[in-house]
Amino acid sequence: MNIMYLLNKDLRMILRPNTALVPIEGIITTEVVPVQYLRGAAISSEITKNIERVAKKAHIKAIVFEINSPGGTPFAVKEVADKIHRLDKKTVAWIREYGTSGAYWIASACQKIVADRLSTIGSIGVAMLNLNFSELMEKYGIRDESIILGKFKGIGLPFRRPSPEEKEFLEERVKKIYNHFIDEVVKNRRLQRQVLEDISGAPLLGEEALERGLVDYLGNKEKALEVSRELAGIARTKLQELGKPGFFPFTLLRRT
Repeated sequence: MNIMYLLNKDLRMILRPNTALVPIEGIITTEVVPVQYLRGAAISSEITKNIERVAKKAHIKAIVFEINSPGGTPFAVKEVADKIHRLDKKTVAWIREYGTSGAYWIASACQKIVADRLSTIGSIGVAMLNLNFSELMEKYGIRDESIILGKFKGIGLPFRRPSPEEKEFLEERVKKIYNHFIDEVVKNRRLQRQVLEDISGAPLLGEEALERGLVDYLGNKEKALEVSRELAGIARTKLQELGKPGFFPFTLLRRT
């Protein structure tokens, strides 16, 4: 083994301007139970750690975020988007099959967005799922005798009907999250709010998203890298890919 060759190779990699590829794949959440690894999940703390790692590397001039996600929880999504906003490097979102809901929020935090013409994009909205089994329980003679103290403490429990006041309370919370979501995308993409209101909740194809200003370019990975080089003002880069999280119970392995 030629040690000098390896040392020189590493030195060339450090000196040459690089682009980092950071994957965001699966449902974006703050934590995940083991079985969800099999379904695919993107943990916000892992994503932000990857961002922090590449942010410290001076030779990395641009970051391409490889997004393939239907969205996630509001806090986890905001945590990642805020981290991207604080970067002093050029950023490009490359949306593969899905970049919807919270995943699009994250994409909008990047300076440019590249997607395939058949990518599914948008679905800008908020959903709070709340199943109610009270009628089923009544049918089988099952009663809920929970002891609850606090006006809204039992809100959302599936074993009792929500009161009109509780419904209104939840709707107000959802509306606040929705408005914040819209405000962030309007600011990030420099769009008129009405543009987003007109397509609120609608999943769009990449070419439709381009027409409405939700993405900047149609293309693949190579196009995303090309855009990142243009933003960074460099002619050629070496790509450093950060690996996706591994499956439980194995450790989360990455490579750079």
